[in-house]
Amino acid sequence: MRAIICLLAALGVSVHADLELTYFAAKGRAEPLRLMLHFANIPFTDTRIQWSQWLSIKNDTTRFPYGVMPVLRINNTVIAETAVVTRYIARIVNLNHYADLMDSARLDEIYTLGIEFVDMIHRYLTISLRDGKQATAANYTTTFLPTAQRFIPLIDGKLQGSQSGLFSPLGLSYVDFFWAGLIDWINDVHPEIVQQFPRSVALKNEVYSLPQLQSYLATRDSLNAPTANTGLNIG
Repeated sequence: MRAIICLLAALGVSVHADLELTYFAAKGRAEPLRLMLHFANIPFTDTRIQWSQWLSIKNDTTRFPYGVMPVLRINNTVIAETAVVTRYIARIVNLNHYADLMDSARLDEIYTLGIEFVDMIHRYLTISLRDGKQATAANYTTTFLPTAQRFIPLIDGKLQGSQSGLFSPLGLSYVDFFWAGLIDWINDVHPEIVQQFPRSVALKNEVYSLPQLQSYLATRDSLNAPTANTGLNIG
């Protein structure tokens, strides 16, 4: 914890900063961010927006500068866009490996590939979980499956030969949290696909077994919205 406090001070972030992470009441794009903050024991407000609320508030540019989530508020400053928020949190919790430029670049390479994957499947996963798989059945073979078949082997392959089961030989990184969260999200809809990649499953299990996460993981299901068809269109 002392190392985190020193790093926050060096980055100009007060240990008493008011942090608020806002996203839907779902795992989605925000779950790796929540996991990293809990892992580092950094207090934050975990604001979860119900589906029915979103259309009425998304145009509030003081909260959502680009009409998208997640967003991270640090005191009175809002940071938007998933990749930006992820890298910001990775930096303040010291999971970016910036001391080793090549290792950091390799991690960014994997993460950038992963974000491209998420951008292509997040709508499918979100609607499948919210409204049921019947709502996205027509898109399974045309969109989700070929995209998963392209990206999961590429990223899972980066774990091949890893002695630790992590993406970096230097230890735990933000990419491990990102991939663990994404594998968990996909598993909620298509466990039969996830089970084809035991290296990724093992990574997810390793991250989710971290002692710092147990209190959060024990309660998170109660924080998410039940599956319900609200008629909300996810962009």
